[in-house]
This record gives sequence, C-alpha cells and structure tokens, in this order.
Amino acid sequence: MKQEHESLVTGNAVDEGQSDAISPGWFIGHFVSKKANLRHTDDVEVKWGIHHSGDEKLNTRTNETSTTLTILISGSFLMKFGTGDSEALLERPGDYALFAPGAEYKWYALAESVVLTVRWPSIPNSRSGTAADRR
Repeated sequence: MKQEHESLVTGNAVDEGQSDAISPGWFIGHFVSKKANLRHTDDVEVKWGIHHSGDEKLNTRTNETSTTLTILISGSFLMKFGTGDSEALLERPGDYALFAPGAEYKWYALAESVVLTVRWPSIPNSRSGTAADRR
C-alpha cells in the first residue's frame, strides 16, 4: 500500500520508476515531480534497474558531476570503465562499483539482473549521451 505524507513515503521502486521519472527505473531525484514530496530532491538520485540477459549499454556514458554507486541485487552484471582497461564484475548480491564524477563507463547484463544505482548529487543535465540512450 502506497503512502505519501510530508515525512513518510512508501511505495514500489519498480512502479514509481516507470511512471514518474525521465527514464525507466529512476524514482528519486531532481527529475521526479515536486508533487512526489520526499522523492523529489537535488541531493541524490536512485534507480531500480531491471535488465534482461544480453542487455547492454554500448555507448560510453559519463556523469560529469556526480559520484555513482551501482549495487547488484540479483543476476550478473559487468561494468567496463575508460577504454575497457578496468572492469567490475558484479556477480554476488551486494557486489558493487563506486565511481567518481567524470568516469566513463558502459555495462552488460550477463544474466537477468537487478541493480540499484545511487548518484549524488542529483543535478539537471549532468549526464552525457542522448535521451534515447538513458535507462
């Protein structure tokens, strides 16, 4: 049951990430409607990412201003950084990659995967790539 008050919000990250964000999965951040109360913030953005086996982000991405934490909930997820010299294989629930602003990355879902991504701060237009490339 969803609740929304000034000091408490409950809900479902999957549902809200599909209905209120600029791109699927994002359910907390500057881009969430101000009507969402606590979910609208410039301090942090949070994504519940559901990726099918074989999904990949081919184009290198960079967030110029935010630190990013990606945590594996389930599945197997490979992240490559820079020119591919560095990588993080997330294969056990709880495995994570933490990377600084300006880090170039791309990813591959090696199996059906769920990942939680947290970025701080949440700044408009801080991501590179096209709108179609954002997930």
